[in-house]
Amino acid sequence: MALFPSLTPKNRRQRRLLFFLSIGLLLAAGVLVIELLATAWGSWGISRNALRGAMNAVGVPATFFYYIPLGVFVGLVVGLLLDSFKYIQGAVIAVATLIAIPTIFLPRGVFIEPLATSFSPNTVLTALVAAGITLWAGGVTPDSLATKPREYPKIPRIMFRLAVVLVALGLIEAHVAYQSPVLAVSDGVVLRPFVFEGLDGTDAWAHFIGAAVLLPSLRYFTTYERNLNVIMIGPKRSGKSAVFGGIHLYIRDHVDPDGQAANRVSTLRQSIENGQFPDPTSSSVQPGSRNARGSQPMLLELPYSWGRFLPTRVRFSAVDYPGEVLGEILDEVVAEARRIAQGQEAELVADGGDPSDFDVPFSDTGEDDESDGKSAAVDDDGGEWDAPFDDDPEETSESLGGDVGSPESDPTPDAGGDFGRGENGRPFGDHTDDGSRLFGGTDGGAENTGLDPKASWEQATQAVREAANQEQMIPGVRGCVHNADRIVLTLPLDDFVAPIIDRETVPDYLQDRVVTPDEIDDHRWTEIRPIEYNGRTYAIKGPDREDLENYLLWYESLQSVYPEKDIVIVGTMADWMLEDFRENHPTDDSPHADAYEDFCEHVRDEIVREQTGAINQVFGGRDADPLYLLWYEIENDEPAGTNELRIDTSGPASVLKGARQFMERINE
Repeated sequence: MALFPSLTPKNRRQRRLLFFLSIGLLLAAGVLVIELLATAWGSWGISRNALRGAMNAVGVPATFFYYIPLGVFVGLVVGLLLDSFKYIQGAVIAVATLIAIPTIFLPRGVFIEPLATSFSPNTVLTALVAAGITLWAGGVTPDSLATKPREYPKIPRIMFRLAVVLVALGLIEAHVAYQSPVLAVSDGVVLRPFVFEGLDGTDAWAHFIGAAVLLPSLRYFTTYERNLNVIMIGPKRSGKSAVFGGIHLYIRDHVDPDGQAANRVSTLRQSIENGQFPDPTSSSVQPGSRNARGSQPMLLELPYSWGRFLPTRVRFSAVDYPGEVLGEILDEVVAEARRIAQGQEAELVADGGDPSDFDVPFSDTGEDDESDGKSAAVDDDGGEWDAPFDDDPEETSESLGGDVGSPESDPTPDAGGDFGRGENGRPFGDHTDDGSRLFGGTDGGAENTGLDPKASWEQATQAVREAANQEQMIPGVRGCVHNADRIVLTLPLDDFVAPIIDRETVPDYLQDRVVTPDEIDDHRWTEIRPIEYNGRTYAIKGPDREDLENYLLWYESLQSVYPEKDIVIVGTMADWMLEDFRENHPTDDSPHADAYEDFCEHVRDEIVREQTGAINQVFGGRDADPLYLLWYEIENDEPAGTNELRIDTSGPASVLKGARQFMERINE
């Protein structure tokens, strides 16, 4: 059990406020504790007598001893200064010590005067040896100095434990009056009876308050780290892989050149550097898997350091998984959101309201029963914005006719029901899903690995790494969502192209992928994704994906169940909307620079919300949350086929447009 309880709150802003508060408390309490130690040292208790007697016995000058704690202190401060994430703490302690020399040590005649009287090469060497031993004990080695970022978690622990011992000993020596059983003499020590003489209350209140404030402040101050765990989720073929590769490229070039990423992420980045979209990734198998032929998920991780002062250790993660599994990952969230919504409805009715007047998004309604959807193929998130769409010969080849999207033509369960589930409406067999509480029950995958994914981010990511199949992967991704500080929801903007088709502002190189209402009957259902807009049916040629209604329901459920989490919505494939923005907002400013906010608002309000009013709740209602946009500029001027689109990598700006604004938002 920890000696002191953690002071770390869950809210990151509160953590930062507490950190700066701890600096003030530490400085104020430090003055009182230094006074305490000076008083204790002057009392000649058992500790000082024993120390002086030992030094007399070996013939070492008494003042020689002072260089040992000096070396230990210097070693601890240097260890903090060398830590990539704690050097600010080291600088604060060093500055506070320099201030304490003329204000406390010199007036009291302690520590500095003995150091000055015994200054010599031998004493300096002693201090350096003590500092070196302290650094070694804290994990600072030549090999560790060559790595970036550098982290030495042992240094704060050593500092805190030494502070606890010194404060406890100081309180005893300063406020317990006794005759020491050990008395220092010229050639060692002599023993005598211990005599308790009483308690000394001089300045006791100040010393006890200083100790009570300093220890927890020091613990929080020296162990404070700005860690940020980010998980990006979204339907399959929504551009997550392309985003990951582009963000890695941006981080390497503009943020953290020394940041390391998994081989898979580096491969994505290299494809983009070569002007190519990453290959679509089907359910991937991790290197070294025992089941090399099986379907195994892969955790994409992008660790980096953000910020110069009080840098943040960020772990940006996404999981390669079959797209339809997202519904199973979030089915407990949806169940919990329905329970919350039904409870709100009951309360409103009890207050005399008419439930029909309220929009309860997760209650069972007839409208949910009529929502349409296509069954999704088991495939992973595509690397390209628009991966090639292959016809499935086993699917129906009937042409679209009549009412597109009608219940009769939709074999998939409704969006409000047990979408993407197996037997008995439960994914991969039976498990508790009664909505009584989030993560109710134990998932088989977690049992097999012995991990509790909801307990921490580390256990959740480990569960994903060790997953040998989809069933074992799902609890891990749920744990990532549960423990993330920020959740990034990808919104594939090619699901919202009906307004720009209607306004004839589709970019030239994408003209071959759109289907107007007049052309609908010329295409098979398996070739297109229909989009209803203003009573007409538009469509886009492209890879199959979860129905829009499905993943909007999942996103809204996340916001309902996790209102305390910071959720960021990012629109991928925003190059679809560039021409429409330029046509309707004439400006010389670049959409990825000065006009970025205008571009984001245009896409959100005049395209996305214009086409699909139901998305308003995902954006937070009338006072809409911002939509961040990411896209690649394309070299092609004319339709060239999906596999032949080339990314424009020229220019000094980030290849992934919008990356700077997106990363500033993620890391704020």
